[in-house]
Amino acid sequence: MTTASAKPASVTGSIDEVVRWRAGEEVGLRNEIDALDREIDEMRAAMAALSERLEARQSARSTLDSRVRTIANSGTIRAYQALFAALAEQAAAISERSGLVAAEEFARNSNLETSLMASSGSLFEEYRQFKVTVEPTLSGLPESYRKVLLAHHAELAAKVRSVVESAVESIHPLGAETLEIDVVWGMDSPDGTPDLLVMVVPADESVATGWADRGDDVDLWLAARVVQGLSEALLAGGLAGVRPALGGHRGLLAIEVDLADARPDFGAVLAAALTRVFAAAPELDEARVKVTPRQVDLDWLLPPESTEGSGA
Repeated sequence: MTTASAKPASVTGSIDEVVRWRAGEEVGLRNEIDALDREIDEMRAAMAALSERLEARQSARSTLDSRVRTIANSGTIRAYQALFAALAEQAAAISERSGLVAAEEFARNSNLETSLMASSGSLFEEYRQFKVTVEPTLSGLPESYRKVLLAHHAELAAKVRSVVESAVESIHPLGAETLEIDVVWGMDSPDGTPDLLVMVVPADESVATGWADRGDDVDLWLAARVVQGLSEALLAGGLAGVRPALGGHRGLLAIEVDLADARPDFGAVLAAALTRVFAAAPELDEARVKVTPRQVDLDWLLPPESTEGSGA
């Protein structure tokens, strides 16, 4: 028995099958592409929204940066005003303390004179008579008489000195509360090296220009001790030849010093010198004045360029 041969595939059928496969694959891929296009569109929309938000945030950041600069400038102005207001109050208190010291000194001297004359009036009168009557004639006396008189006068002077010293030791200190004040200073230190020092002292500016006409008062004592401390610091810092410029600012004593070639630690040297000098000032101690040196930002001591936005 003979078997019939298999029917061969047709070209049309084979091609149609490929076309169907291709069409199915393309539909699947197109669906995936459409899905990706939708995702891309959504992402682009989200990115556009984020870009708008980013621009808004950057604009807000720029505004805040500007406000920070404004506040920093306003803060410097406020600090300047507050600092000088406090120093002005301290200067007024120093002036008041000067009056109290002067009144106390007058009362002390008056009471001392009264007390001495009551207890040792004859001794002082004998001393006065020698100075007025006898001493001018000593050169015309024989040496033997002169030696006797001078020896007696030496004994008399020793007694007078002893009486006065005893009386002075019994004087009570000034009866007032301790007055606490500040001497402030700032330095410009580019690259860490000081090149300018500015100091402000709560003393009347006339101590710099009219000290000879002021008389002895607390303002002058304070200014003198500040200059002493500054001079000692300049000497210790290798700047002995530097001369401070003294003047006034807002009615207060202001001192400016060119610190070219100063040591990096000059600030610490100055603080130590001022602290040491103030602690060893008997006249300030007797006036019950306690002085504290304080370093502040240099900009707080310089007149601000503008007072806008200070709120003062």
